[in-house]
Amino acid sequence: MELRKDPITRSWVITGDDVPDNAPRSEAFCRFCPDSPQPAQLIANISGTVVAGDIGTITTGGRSYSYTVQSVDSLTSIRDALVAVIQADPDRVVNASPGAAFTRILLQARVAGPEGDGLPLSAGSVGANNGAASLSLLINNSMLCCSSVAGAPITASNPALPGEQFYIFGTGLGLTSDINGNLIGPTDGQAYPGPALNNANSSVSSLADGKTADVITAGLLLGTVGVYQIVLQLNPDTPPTGVAQLTISQDIYTSNIVTIAVGNPTQPPNVCCQ
Repeated sequence: MELRKDPITRSWVITGDDVPDNAPRSEAFCRFCPDSPQPAQLIANISGTVVAGDIGTITTGGRSYSYTVQSVDSLTSIRDALVAVIQADPDRVVNASPGAAFTRILLQARVAGPEGDGLPLSAGSVGANNGAASLSLLINNSMLCCSSVAGAPITASNPALPGEQFYIFGTGLGLTSDINGNLIGPTDGQAYPGPALNNANSSVSSLADGKTADVITAGLLLGTVGVYQIVLQLNPDTPPTGVAQLTISQDIYTSNIVTIAVGNPTQPPNVCCQ
């Protein structure tokens, strides 16, 4: 069984005999490669309460993107408005899209590959007349992280990096909803038809080497029966180790342990292609 990176979702995947037939398998072993680079990324978390006049702002690449909260807003509509503001800028250096778990924005460098690594990004909120805000807008890293190459497995020579996103497969996580909170499944005995962005109704958490790994999404995988794809992001403070213990939990239940290699982000990566 190996951890590999999916060329579509830009995430790591466990492969083995029990993996769905449509799971990607590749033999690329380098972190960067010109023909299949993947962009650096991070997530912004939106929480708090909705108070008209609060202003949420995301800043990167010398550009600030703001939205003023309206009385009819929800946290979901604030998320969608900020995504729209960012995507409307033709000169933006990041792409924004909604996350499936919680109320989050996924931010990815527009340029794929290592050129997007280290791009600084900040987020925050203020109340009306620069007072205290009820809206909270936070990011889980201070810069975009961890561009890579599709198909590169996590190994001792090509470890996951602190702040990197990866995923595992799971079963038994229960009913799911779409990004707007609408119940969508699963239907017993039938392959899941979509939407791709969905998340388990019962919250999923994760630990990697004793530190919280952010759950980006824990949703049903398209085209499979009862298989969930759990996308995680390593804590930026995860120390280098060859045997980081990884688990997920839901309610009172905790999964079996998987170990992965976590690298030192200060060391230069392998730059090669097969």
